[in-house]
Order: sequence, then C-alpha cells, then structure tokens
Amino acid sequence: AATDAPVDFAGLFVGFSTFLIAAALVLVGLLFALMVEQRSREVGTLLAVGWLHRDVRLLFLSEGLLVALLGALIGAAAGLFFTASVLDALSSVWKGATGGIEVTFFAAPSSIFFGSLSGAFVAVCAMALVLRRAWRSPVRELLLGCIASLDERADGGRRRVEDGRLS
Repeated sequence: AATDAPVDFAGLFVGFSTFLIAAALVLVGLLFALMVEQRSREVGTLLAVGWLHRDVRLLFLSEGLLVALLGALIGAAAGLFFTASVLDALSSVWKGATGGIEVTFFAAPSSIFFGSLSGAFVAVCAMALVLRRAWRSPVRELLLGCIASLDERADGGRRRVEDGRLS
C-alpha cells in the first residue's frame, strides 16, 4: 500500500451529495415543466371556464406535493438501505479504507423525518418556480395546445392568434 493512513471520505461524500441534490432538483424541474407543457389544453380549459390562474397553480402544486411526498417516502427507505449497505461494506470488504476503524449504522427517526420533509419541500419549491413562468400564453393559445417558453419567442413572449393561426 502507498500509505497506511486512513482516507477521509467526508469531502468526497459531501461533494457527491451536493451534486446529486442539485441534479435531482434540475430533473424535478424539467419533468414538471414537461408535464405542465403536455397539460396546456387542460389548463386552457380550466381558465376558459372561469378558474383563476392562482387556483390552477394550486391544483398543480398539490398534485406535485403528493408526488414529492411519495418520492420522499420511497427515497428515505432506499437511502436507509443504501447507507446501511455502504457502511457494511466499509466495515468488511473495504476495511482497509477505514484504517481498521469499525463503522456502525445509526439513523435517528427525527433526521429521517425532517430530511424527507425538507426534500419534499425543496422539490415543491422547484415545481413552484416552473409554474411561475408557465401559462403566460393567452387562453386561446393554451386551448390549442400551444405553449412556448419565453426564451423561444423572438417577440419577448407576446404571440397573437389570428384566424386560428399563431402569429
């Protein structure tokens, strides 16, 4: 071996965890944006029958909250299994990496609860950011199923429907 000193994995785990959390938030935002875009006709219909933009956003956020809570529950269970597996491997197969120090697994129920809850909260915040920019198109355009991001529009987000065609 090149060295007999134990290797500190703390920086590595923090770096990878930060990257995974950031990537997961971007993925949540992109998937939610795709869902919002695919349901533009539904949004147009709700707005056309008198729903307020706020109510439609609340409907979509409540759906997103349910999915986020379910994901947090599944993620907490998978995270516990993964952590226990890695720590078991560090205590047996990779014992040389820890310098012979025995590593044991302990998970406080409160940390699991608050971690899951904060994960769901951050996911809902990412969804709220997506919804903040969504549905700025006129109702007629939404009913046609046409929703374009503001970045795609050359005229700064202003489009008109004339004679059934977008201009």
